[in-house]
Amino acid sequence: MPDKPPNILLLTTDQHRFNALGALCQGLVQTPSLDRLASQGCMWINAHSPNPVCVAARHHILTGLGPSYHGLTHNVYRALPPELPVLPRILSQYGYSTAGIGKMHFYPVREHHGFHHLRLMEEIPGHIDDDEFLAYLRDAGLGHLLHIHGVRHLGYQLPQRSLLDASHHGSAWVARESCRFIEANRKRPWFLWASWIAPHPPANVSDAYADLYQNRPLPAVAGLSGSEAPDFRRFRELYFAAITQADHAIGQLLAHLEDLGLARDTLVIFTSDHGEMAGDLGLWTKELPYEASVRVPMVLRWPGRISAGTIQRRFADLNDILPTLLDAAGIDIRVIAQRHGLSCGFPGASLLSLNSRRDRTLQYAQWGDLTTDNPRWIMMRNHKWKYIYWFGTGEEELFDIRRDPHETCNLANAPNQAAAARLRELRQLAITQERRWGIPDTIVRGSFRRLGCARFDAAARAVSPTWIPRQWPAFIDRWSPEQSRQLQREIDLVTAHEPLGSAGRITHFSAAQRAIWWRLFKDRGGSARFYRHLFMDSPAKNE
Repeated sequence: MPDKPPNILLLTTDQHRFNALGALCQGLVQTPSLDRLASQGCMWINAHSPNPVCVAARHHILTGLGPSYHGLTHNVYRALPPELPVLPRILSQYGYSTAGIGKMHFYPVREHHGFHHLRLMEEIPGHIDDDEFLAYLRDAGLGHLLHIHGVRHLGYQLPQRSLLDASHHGSAWVARESCRFIEANRKRPWFLWASWIAPHPPANVSDAYADLYQNRPLPAVAGLSGSEAPDFRRFRELYFAAITQADHAIGQLLAHLEDLGLARDTLVIFTSDHGEMAGDLGLWTKELPYEASVRVPMVLRWPGRISAGTIQRRFADLNDILPTLLDAAGIDIRVIAQRHGLSCGFPGASLLSLNSRRDRTLQYAQWGDLTTDNPRWIMMRNHKWKYIYWFGTGEEELFDIRRDPHETCNLANAPNQAAAARLRELRQLAITQERRWGIPDTIVRGSFRRLGCARFDAAARAVSPTWIPRQWPAFIDRWSPEQSRQLQREIDLVTAHEPLGSAGRITHFSAAQRAIWWRLFKDRGGSARFYRHLFMDSPAKNE
């Protein structure tokens, strides 16, 4: 290690589109803190998530490895194999004071992976003792609130407001807790992973930010034909407002770093776990191989080591974070690989040196497994062409990204010799990457398997995915009559200024799904009135 290893600050937002930074969208999204960070460092404008969902992506960051090692191919909780390297434990062993603050998505929930300090703010906390933000709200006199991160079970991706003002909002809490950790550890090298839930749906911003983008130009929706539905437009306004609210909190943290005189001695990396379709191609949420889902923002700042105001166009992804941080700390990654029996090494490489073995002219990403519930896809791209294979149907997609950046014209079956040649080339590269870093049994006799099912569940890409009815406040085990009344009061408060879409907005639920939704809602004190508002139907049919 160097005599004075740098401090390391990893900042992550959640479900943050790659171009939702003011510096990349002509200021349509207000991110002054992140724009300033970028002006002082380097923006990697072709950064990707190796797997665009929360749990899997965070374990790519944590281990620097893919699903062939950590086993996480989609949003499922599973304990890591104990022999795998994990970033906080490595840095702790080399003398760093380490902390994880905010959303982590570990399993078990308090598995510390070597963090000395773990202060959690999870989306759906299971118990007050597992979640420091939940305990903070209790101690601040807000312990009666049930929907601390928005009404997920009704309006996951529909407009709504937060029940918390800006000072108590989770975005502010992460910044305050991070400042406390840095100040307490300023005399020794430290590693902090500060992790925000925003702008992950529900985009439940505080009132102070709710009107920020009303009647203002927004980034365009790719592939939109006709006018944008008002509730879709309003969700996007609040989504970008959530980014601005998180940016304000990040700015407070970076200002505190400067006030303590630590900015020059700190490597800062900002990124996100994945993007958000936000209506592009008529799709919402994540888990997809398209640009809005799979690409992420990424900024690095290290005064004296990274040139200010630079832009890097080569490919990078979340697998590069562990090698980069070890490189900054002076830790030989080859020693770590040998210690953990990784004969193939790591798929990523340090972003501090471009003379690495990783080929940064190519990018691979994947999601899902070999089940019909989560049918797998893989993506391989270079700077001009992008290839996608869907294991469910055996379909292929090929896009000329330079000419068609919004991926609206599939050239996989085009009578074009150049396109056919690129298809064969990228398919073979994808097969090679899948064999090395993917999951077992995906390649049969040199070709991809086919599962014989749909590409993906179209309903799950709508504004209210089919799984949201199960996402109730989990820390309430037994609902008292008062808690049931509080539940309805909160729903009324949240929707007073932001109705959850137009009446009958949730139209894609099947009768069986509506029955499940009504049973869960009724058991927790939900009213038939609200059911009728959402579905334009009587719940009596589901009794």
